[in-house]
Parts: sequence; structure tokens; C-alpha cells
Amino acid sequence: MIIYTCDFKASHEYTLSGPGIDGFKKARLPIEQNLIKQIMQNNATFALGNEILFLDTTSGEMMALSRTTKVE
Repeated sequence: MIIYTCDFKASHEYTLSGPGIDGFKKARLPIEQNLIKQIMQNNATFALGNEILFLDTTSGEMMALSRTTKVE
């Protein structure tokens, strides 16, 4: 899934944890809580899960969330 946004700073703050993250990390993601909840539920039930790419069309900044990343 690719999500285009105009500004990461105008987004919601979440806590990320999982493989490759030492403890936890705070991050701003341009996605609403209800969609995060649905994605986390899908990742728990599908063997392959969802890979998500966020692309800031203004700065060119990109962030990726692996299907194994827990978002709260």
C-alpha cells in the first residue's frame, strides 16, 4: 500500500515497536487511528500482512512500515 501525503508534520503521532526497533520509537504517520487499527487486525490474520509506504510529495521524504511493526 502506498499513501501519498503533503506533510508528515501535520499527521498523528504513534508508537512503533517490533523487529528492528530497539524498544519503541515515536513517529508521525499521515494516517487515521481507525485505519491503523484495521491494518493491525489484518496483519494479525493474514500470513503475508500489509507493507505500507508513506511518501511526502512536498519534501520527497519516505517512510515504510513492515507488516511486523506494531503501531499504537
